[in-house]
Amino acid sequence: MTELLLPLTIVRDIAWTLYMGVVVSFALMSVFSTFEKHEFLLWFRKFGVILGLSLGTTILSSVVLTWFDRVSFYPQSTLETIGLGIGFVMWVSNIILEIWTLDPVRKFDLDLLDESQKIGPIRQRGIHHVRLQALLCVLTFGCLSIVQ
Repeated sequence: MTELLLPLTIVRDIAWTLYMGVVVSFALMSVFSTFEKHEFLLWFRKFGVILGLSLGTTILSSVVLTWFDRVSFYPQSTLETIGLGIGFVMWVSNIILEIWTLDPVRKFDLDLLDESQKIGPIRQRGIHHVRLQALLCVLTFGCLSIVQ
């Protein structure tokens, strides 16, 4: 069984590092770089497929590894419960980010959005949401790293 779990652990760790690394990097760039909001969100959206696949891989492999390790999904400590709760909020936030926050920016860039709408506040909301996503990633990582 360990022959299966070690590669799965490596896949999970690589997928999580990829997801969290990209999100945190973009959040830091949004604070410290001089990129225009338009360029910043354009580049972030280009990583959308990679982010979705890496988050999905992280969640699926974590579920499988937890089951094989414990034969249960119940958290073992309060800190693990908090970390999983923050992780769940991060997952829901990722769905909201992709569908409701970034979609209006996509539509505007494709000239599908009404020109009368102000794109500045919409882009700013996207940048704030990326920063929130990064914070949730770091909090999830912090809580679950301490437990293990």
